[in-house]
Amino acid sequence: MQFSDLQTLARLYTAGAKKTVINDVQLKLIINQGAIDVATLSKCMPKTKTFDVTGSQRDYSLPTIASDYVAMDKSGVWLYNGSQWKEIEKKTKKYLDERYTNWRSMGESFPIFYYMKGDTLSFYKTPDETRASGGELNYFRKGQTMTDDSDTPFHVDGDKTTEITSLLTLSDSILDYVRWKLSEPLSKGTEEIISRQKEYYSALRGRMNAINEEIDLNSSRKNKRRVK
Repeated sequence: MQFSDLQTLARLYTAGAKKTVINDVQLKLIINQGAIDVATLSKCMPKTKTFDVTGSQRDYSLPTIASDYVAMDKSGVWLYNGSQWKEIEKKTKKYLDERYTNWRSMGESFPIFYYMKGDTLSFYKTPDETRASGGELNYFRKGQTMTDDSDTPFHVDGDKTTEITSLLTLSDSILDYVRWKLSEPLSKGTEEIISRQKEYYSALRGRMNAINEEIDLNSSRKNKRRVK
């Protein structure tokens, strides 16, 4: 669904959302925020990106590695050891504190774990070698900010006007988000605001389940063809 369509439908589906009350700038901002929220919760657009690993550097900024990052994929982080790629296991700082009490001062080597805090990706042990494109980040991205009428929220990476057809239904979740977020500025009661919020999350879960079922079904079909 194009940005222009989302704006039109947002006003059509939201009673009282006239331009004299909610101007175009405000509406566009809410729609773009809705697109980010849906992409973050649904984890619908996977992506892989390499990054440079620097010797003696433990911490890496996720926004620097991938400015469109919203969530980590289950395949996580891989590092190249000079001969092969190795998957790095995810842990928490609490786990490290409990199992390796002096882990912060255990020197440099090829990392065996990674952990995250906010937007920072960190390794244990600290990398002992510098390798250009020696790291691989598997994550879920958000769409680019929609500005032109022809832009779409869930698009092919790097092309805002080419929509991923399997994610078309998620555009309705953006409209649900808009109706929820406009409830307060349109002076709706607390009960309606809460109801809109619940409707947004409930409908999004349903759409996510439908998309995942279709992915699983297609995967099953492919596997059956391989067996034959």
